[in-house]
Amino acid sequence: MKKFLTNSLLARTTVLVLGISFLVGSLFSGLAYIYFLQAEQERAVSYTAGLLDTVEDTMQIACYLSDRNLAKDVVDGIGKRNEVKSIRISNSKTVLAEFNRKNNAAVTALPDWLVPGTGQINKTIYSPFNLHEPVCQASIELSQPEIRNHSNRNAGFIAALLLIEMMVLSVVAGGMILLMVVRPIQKISRGLHRLNAEQGQQLPALSGHSNDELSTLIDDINLLIIKLVALISKERALKTEHEKGELKLRTIFEKAETGIFQLNDAGEILASNPAFRRMLSLPEHLSHAPDALIRLLEGQELRLHLMIYQAIHQQQTMAEDFCIEPEHSSGQKKWIHLVVHSASEGVLQGLINDVTERKRQEEQAHRLAVTDHLTGLNNRLGFEREIQRLHKEHLAGNGQPFVLMMIDLDRFKQVNDTLGHHAGDQVLRHFATLLSAVLRKTDFTARLGGDEFIALLKDVHESATAQKVAEKILSLVAEPVMMEDGSQASIGASIGICVADRAAFDIKELMNAADDAMYAVKQSGRNGFHIRILNAPASISK
Repeated sequence: MKKFLTNSLLARTTVLVLGISFLVGSLFSGLAYIYFLQAEQERAVSYTAGLLDTVEDTMQIACYLSDRNLAKDVVDGIGKRNEVKSIRISNSKTVLAEFNRKNNAAVTALPDWLVPGTGQINKTIYSPFNLHEPVCQASIELSQPEIRNHSNRNAGFIAALLLIEMMVLSVVAGGMILLMVVRPIQKISRGLHRLNAEQGQQLPALSGHSNDELSTLIDDINLLIIKLVALISKERALKTEHEKGELKLRTIFEKAETGIFQLNDAGEILASNPAFRRMLSLPEHLSHAPDALIRLLEGQELRLHLMIYQAIHQQQTMAEDFCIEPEHSSGQKKWIHLVVHSASEGVLQGLINDVTERKRQEEQAHRLAVTDHLTGLNNRLGFEREIQRLHKEHLAGNGQPFVLMMIDLDRFKQVNDTLGHHAGDQVLRHFATLLSAVLRKTDFTARLGGDEFIALLKDVHESATAQKVAEKILSLVAEPVMMEDGSQASIGASIGICVADRAAFDIKELMNAADDAMYAVKQSGRNGFHIRILNAPASISK
């Protein structure tokens, strides 16, 4: 029953109408009962009082003569009325006649506002010869149960009429609701179930409901269908465009020559395209090796983590070059250019490009820029960069002692003048080879220009070591140089040496000291060396 009421609009409406009708009928039945009760009470009192007035003459004679039989006849006649409960005729001396109706039913007392009066009638009887002389008193008490019975019959009739009216109204109301509301709603519901809204179908108008609320409801539903169709069409178009764009991006992702990847904030690979894996010689599936990139950058992973941190917390696009040695590369180094930027919470996107050829070209350009083309040694620019680097190391407290040797070839101008510039070039190449053979690979050699050379002996603590190197250079340079045409050339060398054993030094001061030492050799007859120690009073010459 509860389910039926919950699922049926008609049942709920009918029950509601019945309930309201019952409440209204009960209220009106109660009011009718009160009305009929009061009216019956007033009618009984009025009728009984009129009856007393009718027999008043008889009662006057009975009272005046104290005739009990006559008084009893009057009492018996009035007592025939069912509304009379009791009647008494008495004078000042005795009761002439009395009637009491037997009634064993208990009567519930009603409130005074419901039953006006007490139902007690008292009438004074006067002498038939003197209307101002009372001779007896007549008292009548009405029967309240009988009055209520009359009221109940009348009220019950009214209640029955109201009940019938209530039933009729409920049936009519239910039928109207069924025909005017429920059936049209059911028709709308069935229409919605059969409706293909995606194709733009709409609900037809209801007959008999052209301008009412149901018609408005159908119009609103059709308007929603129109909007729904428009939204579905738009969504389909957007989905198609999205699929095309996704396919395009997937094609780019898969076919791009640039490596594309995603990282988490720990540097682990979340996704990558084939170019990324091919470039780093990684397996096809990286789910079992998410730390592959970190392992490739072993020794450089701190730079990667710094890039990730700055990309996430500073919202910057970070780019760095890394030198790696992929697996199965036969020990060949590869340079990659790595770019990362924050994509979402804890996720980064990145690009990777192979810049090995660019780095090789840069290194080659750098070598060309700092290499003397004739001798293959460093040139003046190379020397300046190297001495600047050593200077920075000393300023930072990380430098090691070293020796600067400034070498100028003796009699080189004579070779050029007598044997030609070609022979002079051959002498310069010979001396460069000689110098490289004497010095260690960790030392630095350069040709500053003309016949002037320079050498940096790294990590040399004593001037005696520099003296031995200078003596060996002088010994080898004293040997004749064989020319390509079979002729010979003899040269010498003036060597100025400056020992830089302090934590910091001034480049200009160092160069001036070595230059002064070299010219001191020139003035003393050439083909020798002279040693100076920065800020030291003594010097060594040979």
